[in-house]
Amino acid sequence: MTAITSIRDLRAALPDLAAEARARSIEFEDRRSITPDFADKLKRAGVFRVLVPGEAQGLGGSLPEWLEIMMTLAQADASTGWVSAHASICAGLIYASAEPRFRDEFFADPGACAAWSNLPRVKVKEHDDGIRISGSWGFESGCTAATFVGGMVLLSPLAEGAAPRMVAALAPVSEAKIEETWDPVGLAGTGSHDVHFDNVFVPWHRTFPWPSGIPVAAYPAAIFVPGAWFIAICAAATHLGLARRIPVILVAYQLEPLARSVAPHLPGARTRGRFQECRPRLPSRSHRAPVLG
Repeated sequence: MTAITSIRDLRAALPDLAAEARARSIEFEDRRSITPDFADKLKRAGVFRVLVPGEAQGLGGSLPEWLEIMMTLAQADASTGWVSAHASICAGLIYASAEPRFRDEFFADPGACAAWSNLPRVKVKEHDDGIRISGSWGFESGCTAATFVGGMVLLSPLAEGAAPRMVAALAPVSEAKIEETWDPVGLAGTGSHDVHFDNVFVPWHRTFPWPSGIPVAAYPAAIFVPGAWFIAICAAATHLGLARRIPVILVAYQLEPLARSVAPHLPGARTRGRFQECRPRLPSRSHRAPVLG
């Protein structure tokens, strides 16, 4: 696949990406992450840069366009949808809130992908030129596909009586260790392992306030900065994509009357009538429950 540079081209490539995600969902579940080769396809398709402007080699998509793309991938495989949603929101946040020096460094790599977590178990020592971090973050979705990893850290207040500062601190994945702790029942393919830093130095320019971010980019990119809302919208995209898949699941369990009744009420006009699309898949799915992610 050649590199994709527009939302229109990504839409054209999306059916094939979704079909491959669906076909390989059990493989992703068994290895507890999406495979490197498929992660590379998502990167070259621009899935992780939907919300990044064209000036930074992104696709310049809108939030509604992003939602539809992520729902389509989640409908095929929930783990692929979740990882893609998380990575693309992280990229949008880096563009909108990181210092230009880090933004340029990050997006200079066509395969750039960030993963971070808001669940720190770390010790931080502040220096004039950066911070040293030892410890781990949990539930770092997509870290196996990432080029930069890390997470939220608490820094000392700027004034007596003030609240601690919260920032995201990121380092190249080569400086971290991924501890394979992720072994759940659902979303097994997200690779949401622990990421460990052992006395890793992070210069200040690779940190930025989060979740109380300060926009450095103009509107509309700036709307991605404030708050931890992106966790909720990633979950929404994944769950709505799964909802579209309900008829497939019901038919696999041979609950055809229920599939008929719920199909007209699922999100998206294209869901209506999906029951008829599901019926031919029953023989190949009857031996095993469908993988949800």
